[in-house]
Order: sequence, then structure tokens, then C-alpha cells
Amino acid sequence: MSLPTTFTYTTVTGYFLQDDNATVAENFDFISTNFGLIERDYQSDSSHDGQGEKKTQWERFQREVARLNQQGEQGTVYKVLFIGRHGQGVHNVAERRYGTAEWDRYWAAQEGDSIAQWVDPHLTETGIHQAETVHAFWKHQLAVAKTPAPESYYSSPLYRCLETANLTFADLDLPAGRPYQPVVKEVCLLSVSP
Repeated sequence: MSLPTTFTYTTVTGYFLQDDNATVAENFDFISTNFGLIERDYQSDSSHDGQGEKKTQWERFQREVARLNQQGEQGTVYKVLFIGRHGQGVHNVAERRYGTAEWDRYWAAQEGDSIAQWVDPHLTETGIHQAETVHAFWKHQLAVAKTPAPESYYSSPLYRCLETANLTFADLDLPAGRPYQPVVKEVCLLSVSP
């Protein structure tokens, strides 16, 4: 069986706050909202296992994704993607210093200024702290919320992205079959669509 040459990606609404039009992306806090997973019932719900132990929202959601895959149309696969952005880099601070208009007009094309260099910029101390905060969140999610560990990890080759990914996922207690071994993708870039 050959794989299709193109894929169509869509979201299934009703599971995450990020799909709700009332959610403001600029203010969204995935840490305080369990990655945005909506507390709700599912068709697959059996919120207790055979011993009467209550399942977490993530365990129940994982069962729901399995149900969707079992009952979905042929050729349709349901996946959960955890997509993160790099922590604050020195270029982000420079853009704030100059303002977006001036950054876009002139400074983004420069290698740096008298304060910092932003050719393949590194994380700032704030950016490092942001990644360490997400690491602590993942540690909690894996142990307490029972969020399933990612099956694979992808990163841009840019230093700030690799540094963020390593600070976030290295040294987590991951299942043996799902180690943190990032695949570096040259075209793994931020794109904002209308």
C-alpha cells in the first residue's frame, strides 16, 4: 500500500479551548488549563477502570482518540499534536526595543546591533526560564494528569528552537518506547495564516 502524496490536516473542535472563538490566543495559558483540554464527557467514556479508579481527563481523552481512530473513515487518522514555540530569544528583545515596524523595515535583516547578535539567536534568561517552566509542567502532566508522552519530537535546526526543545523534554521520565530523540526539520518554521 502506498502512502498518499499529500495530506489534509483539519482540527476536530470541541476538545480544546484553543478551538473556541472566545479564546484569546495572546493571553492563552496552556499550563493553567491542562494544555487547554476541555473537561467534558466523551462517547468512549468509562471514567472508571475495572477497579473503580477514576481516570484523568487525559486518560479519558486518549481513549476517545482511540475510539475516533477505530470508528473513523478509511484513510482518516486522528492525532494529537503538541506544538510549541521557542522561548524568548535575543531577537525578540531587539524587536521590542526597536518596535515591530522598525524591526521589520530594517533591523530584522541585520546580524545584530551594539547590544546583541541575532543571527541564529540564543535564548535569553527569560527564554531559558520559560522552557524550564514548560519542562516542570510536562513532568507534572506525565506523572499526575497522565498526559500521554509524545510519540515523536520535531524541531527546527535554529539554535533557539533546539535549546527550547532540549530544556523542555530532556530528562523527563518518558516511557521506554517514547524517548526524547528530536528529528530536526529544515522547514519546521512558524507560519501565520489568515
